[in-house]
Amino acid sequence: MCNKLTNNKYLDNFRSFDIFEDEINEKFKFIYSMSVIHMFVLEEHRYKFLRFIYDHLEDDGIAFITSMGDGIKESKTDISKAFDKVYKNVQSADTLVRVTNTSCRIVSFDTLLKEVKESNLTTLEKFISNEIPGFNTSMCLILKK
Repeated sequence: MCNKLTNNKYLDNFRSFDIFEDEINEKFKFIYSMSVIHMFVLEEHRYKFLRFIYDHLEDDGIAFITSMGDGIKESKTDISKAFDKVYKNVQSADTLVRVTNTSCRIVSFDTLLKEVKESNLTTLEKFISNEIPGFNTSMCLILKK
């Protein structure tokens, strides 16, 4: 998405990785993760995600992550229904579309900050944003090692 938004002007600056499959030996000055961690319902996957950030962040690097949530409420979907076909109402088109269900775990800031700390990352800043398209509110964290 970043490359699309910049018309591929910074093509070499943005890369995506599968934390479960990709094995990389690189470290980065900046890691950007928009709306990924809330897709992991299982704790082991959430910690693997944060460990991936820790392992691939340069010592003086910064990570910026966002997660759905208002910072207070917690909820999670039934992971066994993650790939069920469901119908969703698209308000802008006033129509139903068939999509594949996903898994989702919304945590509070307290839970997210605990996960970050247990992953040996340090929170530099935390805030709520209403500016991320498709989400009412998102928790945002700026992290370092």
